[in-house]
Amino acid sequence: LVANAILNFICYGIIGFEGPAVATVLATVAMIIYQLTFTCKILGVSFGTIFPWKRAAFFLGENAVLGVGFYSVHRLLLAAFSVNRELLAVILGGAWAVVFFALNFRYLLKQWQILNK
Repeated sequence: LVANAILNFICYGIIGFEGPAVATVLATVAMIIYQLTFTCKILGVSFGTIFPWKRAAFFLGENAVLGVGFYSVHRLLLAAFSVNRELLAVILGGAWAVVFFALNFRYLLKQWQILNK
């Protein structure tokens, strides 16, 4: 919380209005890394055991591809039809969630079953 407050002032001075949002992301990432590192130390396991790097990279790539695709659809629909851009964004966001869930259903189901054991 203290790091976030300090970074808010620093980032606001450097970036402007978006600075506090960037500061919050930076402080949160730093906190997560610290907590994961501390947990690894207590449990005596590697960082890779606790944080699934390969799966995170896969999700990042998958979302990048989906992002480009849905951005393109959004732009095409805005150019072709007179639609409310906010409503279109909400509808496409819902469609994105459905596609992401469908693509990852097996993995998510497997993880859910592991958690419930």
